[in-house]
Amino acid sequence: MRALRSLGNIVLWILAATGIAAGGLWVAHSAGLVQPLFVVSGSMEPGIMTGDLLFSIPKDAAALNVGDVATLPSTLTSKLVTHRVIEITPGGAAGEFVLRMKGDNNEFLDSEDYAVSGTVLVPAAQISGGGYFVATMSKPGVVIPLAITVLALVALSMLPRPESESDSEPDEDPTTEAVSFDALPTENVLAEARE
Repeated sequence: MRALRSLGNIVLWILAATGIAAGGLWVAHSAGLVQPLFVVSGSMEPGIMTGDLLFSIPKDAAALNVGDVATLPSTLTSKLVTHRVIEITPGGAAGEFVLRMKGDNNEFLDSEDYAVSGTVLVPAAQISGGGYFVATMSKPGVVIPLAITVLALVALSMLPRPESESDSEPDEDPTTEAVSFDALPTENVLAEARE
């Protein structure tokens, strides 16, 4: 029981730390400071592998250089594409640029040009295999049993501790003295028994 209570306490602390981190990431995402991305193709391997979790942050489009990796929306697929910038040319409007990109593992350039202005997303951090973990943890068949187990451990850790046997025994009276059989007058006892 004590081991389960300790495990529950550990899980509770891990959940608290994870919750704080997730809350901070949600606030940063809502403020437009970071964009978590799950890599679903191998077009950037071996640098960015399928299943990796990327955290992209905004960068001024004017500060982009050839060779940078950028995350841009595709007009063809309506999805985000993370590829390497191969060419940058000025666009038609002031502060606009046209990018040509290519995946490191692709033979050809992307089939579209990307018009950008303002800020673009660039990967700032990468967790190998993190995307697979997030995808797995999002499945109902995993998250529901896991949530029940975690809640049971947390509930167990919050139960009041039972009193131990040493706590329930009354304290001995400090004035009580122990008497040894060696201290008894055995001669008088034997004499009384003969009479």
